[in-house]
Amino acid sequence: MTSDVQPTAAPRPRPRRRRRLTWLWIILAVVLVVLFIAAWVGIRGYLAYQHLSSARDLVSKIQTDAIDRKDFTAASADAVLLAKDADAARSLTGDPVWGLVEKLPVVGKNLLVAREVASVLGTTADGAVQPLITLASTISPSHFKPVDGKIDLAALVKAQPYAARAATTLDQATAQASTIDATGTVGPLDDAATQLVAQLGSVTTEIDTLNGALQLLPPMLGGNGPRDYLFTFLNNAELRSKGGIVGSLALVKVDNGAFTIVGRAADAQVGPHFDTPPIPMTNEELGLYTDVVNSYIQDAASYPDWARGAKNTAAMWQKVKGGTVDGVISVDPVALSYLLKATGPITIPATTLPGTSTALIPAVTLTSDNAVSYLLHDVYIKVTDPTLEDVFFGEAVDRIFAKFASGSFDPTALLGALAQAGSEHRFNVYSTHAAEQAQLVGTTLGGDLPVSSDSTKAFGVYFDDATGAKMDYYLQTKVGAAQLMGCGSTGAPIYRVAIQVANTVKASAVDSLPDYITGGGDFGVSSGTTLTDVYVVAPPSVNVSGGWFARPDGTGDPLILQSATDDGRSIGKFRVQLDPGDVRTITMDFVGRTPFTGKVTADTTPQVNPVAPLTVIGTCTVGTENATVPTIGPSTSVTVPDGQVVVSTPVVPNGGSTVVAFGKGYFTAGEKVQVTLQGTGQLPTISTVAASAVPTTPAGSPTPPQAVLVERADADGGVQLLATFAKGVTGDYSLIAAGATSGKVGTASFSVGIGEGGGSSAGTSRVTIVVLVVVLAILVIGGAIWLWRWLRARRRRQR
Repeated sequence: MTSDVQPTAAPRPRPRRRRRLTWLWIILAVVLVVLFIAAWVGIRGYLAYQHLSSARDLVSKIQTDAIDRKDFTAASADAVLLAKDADAARSLTGDPVWGLVEKLPVVGKNLLVAREVASVLGTTADGAVQPLITLASTISPSHFKPVDGKIDLAALVKAQPYAARAATTLDQATAQASTIDATGTVGPLDDAATQLVAQLGSVTTEIDTLNGALQLLPPMLGGNGPRDYLFTFLNNAELRSKGGIVGSLALVKVDNGAFTIVGRAADAQVGPHFDTPPIPMTNEELGLYTDVVNSYIQDAASYPDWARGAKNTAAMWQKVKGGTVDGVISVDPVALSYLLKATGPITIPATTLPGTSTALIPAVTLTSDNAVSYLLHDVYIKVTDPTLEDVFFGEAVDRIFAKFASGSFDPTALLGALAQAGSEHRFNVYSTHAAEQAQLVGTTLGGDLPVSSDSTKAFGVYFDDATGAKMDYYLQTKVGAAQLMGCGSTGAPIYRVAIQVANTVKASAVDSLPDYITGGGDFGVSSGTTLTDVYVVAPPSVNVSGGWFARPDGTGDPLILQSATDDGRSIGKFRVQLDPGDVRTITMDFVGRTPFTGKVTADTTPQVNPVAPLTVIGTCTVGTENATVPTIGPSTSVTVPDGQVVVSTPVVPNGGSTVVAFGKGYFTAGEKVQVTLQGTGQLPTISTVAASAVPTTPAGSPTPPQAVLVERADADGGVQLLATFAKGVTGDYSLIAAGATSGKVGTASFSVGIGEGGGSSAGTSRVTIVVLVVVLAILVIGGAIWLWRWLRARRRRQR
């Protein structure tokens, strides 16, 4: 029997619908993952920002508590909170999801820099803040003040480990911060990274200096046994490279912090001439300085490197006086005037020759206002007998040390005065103990040659009197150094050092001055005429090229230049002679080996009159001089100092030359930025003008949109240029305004202001983050709901 029921046909498969459904689920999953990651990073970024902001406020509070209020308990509690905030920020920016997004283009670099900033702050908070608070509670300026003629070394020793730990941590944090490349990141992040590097560098330098002092002072002050130091008082009225001739000397014994003068001598009593120099000289030294620097103790400071002159000074003293010298310290009258601000006046009694009762030099009270003029000038007018002068200076030395040993001074002011003297190289220290000397090298007290780096080329310009007079009291000098841009096509940089020397004494006053000051015509020059040897020491791998005396009309006379190499450095030496009232300007060129984009500096001899800066103008110079390019931003106005905008000087075939002004700014994409440059110097008529922007970042950076010149207005003394970046510029760029002129152009100052911008992006960063988080949350929730509803509806239709 058969059944009439027919078998039901099997349903046909629907592979396409399943595949489409699978792809939809995959797309949904991807979208959800992307939105989740965006929300995760956005929320954690916002939280990290909150912790970093809190940490910033705590740093300010810790400074107030520890430094101003001396409330170290509160400062320590704040340090614990700071460490927690720093650790939280470091944790929030250090998870695997954050690290994954760091690898993405554009946004990834911002996350990377944020993590690096948080990491540096964490390092600093963990290892430096608490030791610094403990250090501040352990030691104060009063511990450097003698009590009953003795400095308490125990407090200095107790503070050593805290200073060492803080210095080590800050060195690590500074090195870590210096590797952060914030180029191309958003404005607030770039600013935060830049400020972090600058602030860390400043604090690290100060703590390194304090740490070095705390490690050096106890043994140098006789903590491990007595020390004998030779103090040399340099006379800037007769210049030598490190300040002046050695005028008088004192041997000071230091034993466990107590000071005692055990020997004194005038310069003429040490020698006066060594037929056989105590320390042999190299051929290079003989060629540059002659044998006088090792034959007369007065000339020992002629070496630009203080350690070499100090070794000679110690050797000469020991050859005549015997004994041991553990170090040599120099100080000049200008430094003494700084110290007198802290110690108060010092009265020197009437000076008489030994064995007599006649007061040949009346009593005098030295103050911070009159010490320089009296010690370097007035005393020579009152008496010209060198023997009596030696007695006077010996009395001055005794009174100075007695004032210091009494401890009757403001220790904070004294430390500030010593720091100022050290920064001006008026207070130099050399130790015969190798380990201590190694720590002194590179500090402001070491007196060594200027140090160059990848970002700095440091020249040295040193002055040495070639007579025997005291006319350098009237000498005024200016010094400048710069790289000449656009010279040649080989890429080898050209550096120029400009020196201006003036003899400010009036010819009518020369006859009224004693021969001891004017020279009296006894040194191969007329009375009142200065004769000065100038040494220009180049950085390593930079060589002397040539030089000339410049005339006011821009031409010059060839410079008789002696070129030599000493200790691996190229040195140019020349001599300049100035009659009363004369002013001479000298320029020297140097050639480097490899391209260089950093700053150029010049160290100089400390003189009676401060050395002023001198603008370097070169025939192929275009750009900024030795100055920090100002950072400008929306609604901010910055003035470039006069003399810092350099222009080309040659007359080109059409009779014109180019004016170029630089101003560094950060412009956000899409902003309309209007820039105004107002010339305030003496500028000729500018016939054609163009405005543009170029990246300040290394070569290979994307070229930004050109700035469009929209308006110009000529005014007395300058021209006003209005340029607009209508399309927006992202990143750090230098704004350049250039124009062809009708003649030679001097220097000019420009104010650079930005208006009509979108406001400071730093102030909107928090709002931006909040908005981003809200939008991402809406997208995640809304997208998930929409997809869920769409899939549900599709299933119903399929049924």
